[in-house]
Parts: sequence; structure tokens; C-alpha cells
Amino acid sequence: MDILKTAMGMEQMSIKYYQELGEKVGLAAVRGATKLLVEEEEKHVQFIREYLADKNACLEDSDESFDIADIFFQFKNEIRSPLSIDNSILTLYQKGIEMEQKSIDLYEGLLGSMDAENDRAIIKKLILEEKKHKDFLEGLLDLTRTSEEWIEDPEFNHIGENY
Repeated sequence: MDILKTAMGMEQMSIKYYQELGEKVGLAAVRGATKLLVEEEEKHVQFIREYLADKNACLEDSDESFDIADIFFQFKNEIRSPLSIDNSILTLYQKGIEMEQKSIDLYEGLLGSMDAENDRAIIKKLILEEKKHKDFLEGLLDLTRTSEEWIEDPEFNHIGENY
């Protein structure tokens, strides 16, 4: 039970971080992404609470809304210039990725010390969810990095010096 309370604490730390990230970033697409992550982490906290009260609680899979393509189109419409992105966004995403990895590592470490198969199944499910979040953030990081790095028009990017 203490293990699951530790897991709930990790989820609550993630909620706080993603809320702060959403407040710091001026892009609506990024705020939407952080809101989605907050909602997912809140589901995890609620699930752990319910599981601690009733072992029959179950955690549903993440919404299909973890679609980086949707975020890309929102992002594309907001970004008019690669230079309009604040470099601190990259740092904030990276910290989110590190937090998700920290949760994954903690949960994987906890598996070895758990006896109850139901509790082990819960932690395995949380690991899968955190991996989805990490992948989502990595996609956002790549998307942001790409928009910053592609200053030239890609149509002409591969023209040699002979032109």
C-alpha cells in the first residue's frame, strides 16, 4: 500500500509540473497538450485512490487523444516563424520527459518488491501509461525543435552551391 501511495505522490508531482508548464507557455497548442497530460495524470491519481479503497477498480487506457498529428496542426497554425519559439520550451519539455522517465524507473523498481499480483498489474499498467506520456512529450520536443531548426525553406534546402 505504501508503494501505491508513493506512486500517487509521483503522479501528483507530474500534475503540478504540467499545470505550471501550461501557465508558462504562450502557445495554445502547447497549453492544450499540457492540459491533456494533467487530465491523464489526474486519472491515475483517482484510479490509485479508488484501487486503495476497492481492489476492483480498473485503469482505462489513455485516450486516443495522444495524437501528435493533431498537436502538429495546431502548432503549425500558431508558429509563423521558427524564431517565435522561446528556447525555454525545449527545456520544459525535456524536464517533463525526465519526470516521466523517473516515474517509469521508480515503478519498474517497485515491481520487484511487490507480492500481490493485483498490485503488480496496477504498476505495470502505470508504467505503460507513463511511457505513452514520455513518447508524447518526445514528439512535442521533436516538433518544437524541428520548427526552431528549419529556418530555411525546406523546398530549397537541398540546392547545392552551384545555384
